[in-house]
Amino acid sequence: MPSILSNESSSLLSPNIGQGGSSTRSHDGKSNTFCHFSVTLPYLFTFLAFEIALILVATPMRPIQEDIICRKHYPGALAASSMCKSDIVQSELSLIKGWEATFGLLPGMITAVPYGMAAERYGRRPVLGLSLLGISLSQAVDIIVCYFPEAFSLRLIWLGAALTLVGGGPLVTTTMLFLIASDVTSEAHRSTSFFYLSAIPLIGQLLAAPLTYAAMAKGNWFSVLLGFGGLVVSTLAILVTPETHSMRHSDSCDDYRSSVDYTSPPLGVRALVVSVSRQAAVSVRTVFWSNKLSLLLMNFLFTSISESIPPILMQYVTKRFQWTWAEAALLNSISAGVRLAVVGLLLPFASRVLLLDLRLNPSLKDLWLARAGISALVVGAFGIGLADRSIIVIISLMIYSLGFGYGPAMRGLLITIAEGQRASDLLMCISLIESTGLLLSGPLLAASFRVGMALRGVWIGLPFILVGCCLACATAIVIGIRIGGEPHQASSS
Repeated sequence: MPSILSNESSSLLSPNIGQGGSSTRSHDGKSNTFCHFSVTLPYLFTFLAFEIALILVATPMRPIQEDIICRKHYPGALAASSMCKSDIVQSELSLIKGWEATFGLLPGMITAVPYGMAAERYGRRPVLGLSLLGISLSQAVDIIVCYFPEAFSLRLIWLGAALTLVGGGPLVTTTMLFLIASDVTSEAHRSTSFFYLSAIPLIGQLLAAPLTYAAMAKGNWFSVLLGFGGLVVSTLAILVTPETHSMRHSDSCDDYRSSVDYTSPPLGVRALVVSVSRQAAVSVRTVFWSNKLSLLLMNFLFTSISESIPPILMQYVTKRFQWTWAEAALLNSISAGVRLAVVGLLLPFASRVLLLDLRLNPSLKDLWLARAGISALVVGAFGIGLADRSIIVIISLMIYSLGFGYGPAMRGLLITIAEGQRASDLLMCISLIESTGLLLSGPLLAASFRVGMALRGVWIGLPFILVGCCLACATAIVIGIRIGGEPHQASSS
């Protein structure tokens, strides 16, 4: 990520370099490049730490919740016993996790527009800090409910999702991440910067998998409490990260650091409601002005279902191939390793080849990268669902992970097509559409897993077959879309 930010900042802030510009211009460009890198670095480490901490909490919570359900149905049963893998236990666990994910999306969908407006008015940092705080509070509710199973019903963890009204939860977090990436990189290489941004949580997953395995060896609750401590520290760390709002419009670090205006008078409740309503109407009207743009946006509804695969995958392999939860967590390491190689090396290289060697314009380049990504997702999803051996699951997961660049490439393509519109409006619409898909896919995949267990045999992979069918529909749209444009004339500079 540092290299791409450095290169792109140079091209944005010092366009006269290499064209006979003075040494002073060159020096200013280098100074601004360092400024952009220094702004990015704290966010990099903060999100890396938050991702690791979240995995340390979430991974052991599944066996903890499985044990609570198992003891409810089979009093006296030992943890990880064969009785805990019974259909009744696994169905209840799948139901709880599916609806937990669904309820976790609702606050973000309700508060997305207000927080988007707040990010434009007050900056990205305070909104991002609130988002991380809400996620941490939601995890705290999960911990309390599971630590006192005699006092609380396990289904009360669904109420924890309401706390993500503070900050908007993952939906707002994702949008803020892409807005920050847009603030510190040039438009010419937007999708490449998104590739590098996508590598941040992957590095966290890659580091967290062995760390979680070691922590869970000392006890599930040791891992949970260690991770929650990391969530608290990471959330507090946001307070010392620099603000990136209006950074792209600044000529120097000094100008940028004073560019955010926090002195605007606060709006009253009625004025705020009217302002939010108008902003929402304007955003929807401007974003959906084109049939082509609308079709590509709605494509995220089909592809968002694939985001529900990781939690189902762990339960799938523990049920079908009798893996332990700790062993199943290592699949995250395999997937993260392949995805990191894809967005950190393969796609930036492919992007450069398509632009400079094949001379495609940026829109066509992003479209072909999206087509390649969605094709890999389809093949991988069907492979996981139809696998009869664990090695086939691993190979199919690696193929599936090759399609990770679809999302960043499609975002870059859409922002390019919708030139002249605010990136925050478009990114917020994408997040809302993806959240709608996730809202539907959580209970849908949970129900299909229960049906698959009842049918037995190959049908236990029904959730992944269903995901493959949805991705096939998305593939037809992406392959069928046509985007015009002259070959991109890349300059030597």
